[in-house]
Amino acid sequence: MALRGETVRASRLLLVDDSDFDRKMIATVLAHEGYDIAHAASGAECLVVAQAFDPDLIVLDVMMPGMDGYEVCRTLRARAARPNIPVLMVTGLADAEAMVHGLEAGADDFLTKPFNKWELRARVASLIRVGVQQRALADSERFHWAVENAEDGFVLVDRADRILHCNATGRRYLDFGEDDPIEGLFVERMSRGRMPQPADAWIRWEEPDGRKSPFHLVRMASGGRLNEWVLVTPHQNPDDPDGMVVVSLRDVSQQVERQVRQFEFHELVSHKLRTPLTGIVGAVHALALAREELPGEREQQMLDIVVQSTHRLRDAVQDVLEYAGESAGRESSMPVAGLEQLVRDVAAEEQVATLVFESEPGMDGVRLSLGDVSWHAILRELLQNARRFHPTGSPRVVVRVARTGNGFLRVEVEDDGVHLTPPQLRRAFEPYVQGDPEATGEVPGMGLGLPMVATRVWSAGGRCTIENCGEHPGVRVRLEVPVAAS
Repeated sequence: MALRGETVRASRLLLVDDSDFDRKMIATVLAHEGYDIAHAASGAECLVVAQAFDPDLIVLDVMMPGMDGYEVCRTLRARAARPNIPVLMVTGLADAEAMVHGLEAGADDFLTKPFNKWELRARVASLIRVGVQQRALADSERFHWAVENAEDGFVLVDRADRILHCNATGRRYLDFGEDDPIEGLFVERMSRGRMPQPADAWIRWEEPDGRKSPFHLVRMASGGRLNEWVLVTPHQNPDDPDGMVVVSLRDVSQQVERQVRQFEFHELVSHKLRTPLTGIVGAVHALALAREELPGEREQQMLDIVVQSTHRLRDAVQDVLEYAGESAGRESSMPVAGLEQLVRDVAAEEQVATLVFESEPGMDGVRLSLGDVSWHAILRELLQNARRFHPTGSPRVVVRVARTGNGFLRVEVEDDGVHLTPPQLRRAFEPYVQGDPEATGEVPGMGLGLPMVATRVWSAGGRCTIENCGEHPGVRVRLEVPVAAS
């Protein structure tokens, strides 16, 4: 039986006979049965065609020059990719010894010449059914082996919540010993020492005919170890009259721990840095306004250093906060028409004097799926990099906007600074990875800028690439983001 939505292919027959007439005669008899038929004129050709054609049945003549049918059958059984392909031997020999010889070679059935068309059709149809069942059984055994040895736990539960079967990993989650019988109630055994998240998950699970949803079970650890987080996901076929449920159990402890640590880090940084940094920036700006009142040139130079360092610290902290968890997902989309002005505003903020903006015509009404806050952060990072990594600190930056033809818009930011090494290009979007000082010069920054750019673009379903400019020094960052729905 085919699965829903699965295309059923025609059964494949391979006809093997050194007589063109006999092959064509058999093919004519079977022409209206809907089979996909291939031919081989010798035993050697049969072995080649069988490997490429993957037939469901081989109709094999016994008496052939060179390699006869018996030898072909033995070879198929010994080395074929599917050694259990059914073989119907066609022979003019009616004696029992010939049939025994064929059985020993691995044949599944015999057809003695001359034969009538009804017998041929019946034998072929019967053997194809056998072959399909054998293939399904082999596939089922492979699948069963994979499930039994999977890292995830799998448990079969009936309508009354009784455990019917589980794989080796499932036994561990259910606290079954190696020799313990598989029995008991699923909810009762999985609840031992574990708390559901959300708290009412088990209540919803046990509602009669209620829809079961994924949830987490948490077992608290001690001694500095990670808590155990198990993702419980039910899989239920709505057409199953018995109401069986296959439950997958996955250890997601490390993933959850990383998310918790990231959240804690973000909250800690926000609380510890934002408030004092706001005060520092405000005080430094107030001092800068009174710069000319300072008594000497040395004091003024020191104030300039303080102002510059404060701005660098502010930018670094902002990078950390943006990467650590501030999501752009709540933003509204941004019209392409507003991107040029935003690019020029950011270029002025970052002191990039030479800027070229190129946009494909016909962009009126088109909107980018990321909002202006995200684009401001992205452009600020890319233009900062262009200036920081430029040998003279005065880059020429080109920003290009164009359609890709597949529902995406491409925004390219290209500079004329320096080339990056292949390792730097490969790891550019990894956090805390900074350009090699020997290759690029020591530059301020913490290696979080480009990962922040990538995180925002990925969150919108987009793509990021970075490459060296082939025609001149510098790099090209290419961002592809979906066009926002109207």
